[in-house]
Amino acid sequence: MELKTPYKKRILTALLLCFNVCFSQVVITDEIKSADELFFNENYVEAYPLFKELHRKNPRNPIYTYKLGVCSIYALEKKEESLPLLESVVNNSEIPKEIHFYLARAYMLNYK
Repeated sequence: MELKTPYKKRILTALLLCFNVCFSQVVITDEIKSADELFFNENYVEAYPLFKELHRKNPRNPIYTYKLGVCSIYALEKKEESLPLLESVVNNSEIPKEIHFYLARAYMLNYK
């Protein structure tokens, strides 16, 4: 029994979508690993564009918001961005206690 053309197209479309979703997950995971490694090694300026993109894709993730805020402090032309980012997650229980240090630094750099 041979499938009719509309069914072939649907199956092919479903397979392509599945492949695309799986491949995009691998790319995002690699982005996260790269960004986290740079952050862990305190290469905040290099990590900034990676966390900017991750935050753009998932703005409700408090960890991305925190790490982007920290990176913004060290990417001097972006230091104004650090305050609203860090202030938005300062009371979140998922965020490391070091946020208070970085928030104080952001206030200082922004003359607040």
